[in-house]
Amino acid sequence: MECSTILSRVIASCFAIVGFVAALVIGFAADLSADAILWRAMVVMVICWPVGRLLGALAQHAVEENINEYKRSHPIPRDAASVGAAAGGEVGVDIEDDAQPPARTSLETEAGRAASRSR
Repeated sequence: MECSTILSRVIASCFAIVGFVAALVIGFAADLSADAILWRAMVVMVICWPVGRLLGALAQHAVEENINEYKRSHPIPRDAASVGAAAGGEVGVDIEDDAQPPARTSLETEAGRAASRSR
């Protein structure tokens, strides 16, 4: 599965913007000149972007690893049946016929009765 780098770039951009705004606020609070504030804010933004990119890539990798592990340990029954058939083995999965609607649960029937009484 190929991973996209969009999430890590978004996180990097957010880090850069937050760093820039934080440097602006701190510069104004310290009563510095506009030149010094903007110069420092730009430097902070340039430093924060690669840090955010790295942290975003690490977070994205961890999330994708967990998703893939979950998919391996909880396969969809139809996929498990096709994988078992392709391998020549039997998989103990029953595939239900979609032509028959599922039976109503007791909560659904109670909700239906309550709705008909309130009319």
